Amino acid sequence: MIKYTNYNDKIRKLLKRIYEEKEEEKLTNCIKFIENLKYDNTDLYNIIVGLLFVDSYQFLLLKKQLNLISFEEEDKIEIYKKINDLDDLNFVITEDSSLFFQIINSSILLDKLNFTNRIHMLTLLPDEYLVKFNPFYLLEKYELFKMPNINDLVNKYAEFLKTSDARKKNIIAEIFMIIILAHEFNFEGFNEFMSEIIDIYYTYKKNLQYTNPGSTVGLDDDILEIIEKFSWTDIINIIFQNKSFLNIIISEFLKLKTNGKIKIENINKCFEMSIVKKVKIKLKEV
Repeated sequence: MIKYTNYNDKIRKLLKRIYEEKEEEKLTNCIKFIENLKYDNTDLYNIIVGLLFVDSYQFLLLKKQLNLISFEEEDKIEIYKKINDLDDLNFVITEDSSLFFQIINSSILLDKLNFTNRIHMLTLLPDEYLVKFNPFYLLEKYELFKMPNINDLVNKYAEFLKTSDARKKNIIAEIFMIIILAHEFNFEGFNEFMSEIIDIYYTYKKNLQYTNPGSTVGLDDDILEIIEKFSWTDIINIIFQNKSFLNIIISEFLKLKTNGKIKIENINKCFEMSIVKKVKIKLKEV
């Protein structure tokens, strides 16, 4: 497996470190560092400036969508719209030093965004535009939008169980956003991934229903019925339209995978039921 290095994030962290070195000269330090690169290493300078620009552009577009943008920032977006490549960008920041401050400051502020907004921000400009300014942006997006690994989600949930209450909400939001992104950007891989999750959820709940009648009520019963009656495509459409269903399936799956006391494989009697056999065949065919 190839391990991907997020060069863009390394650049952001480096600039943030420089930014925080001297309280009274925060942005000045960053500008000096970047301007020195312009003469020492032009290629690296262009990569950094391009990254800062698209970070800033997307950050302002996100603020606009969230109705948090100022009139001054609205004006900046209008300027950004006229920038088509690195030559345009270098010309504009040479003519308007305030823009240089803007793009650096926006990139540093990204660190304060939650995971959901950070991911959403990366969808606000087309890939063919992003790659004109920074060659690593598509790799960064690929890494964020790639097919999740079930063990990674389980480990993240285990982290949730150990962490403070203040962080718990963010971790759960990250898990669900990863799954939603997989559904949107990697549907073929998502089907295989989600069929395993639904299989484990269904197997456990159906066994519970069989061995302890009345133990599954409300939405659990509704979900079992959906899994049994509908095609795979319809199942996915229904649970993504009703986020309560998705939340229950994912939450139960994660609890099962992190609870060593529960033996979901001990369900042989339940498997004798014809409806269960049909569901198992349907999920294997995904």
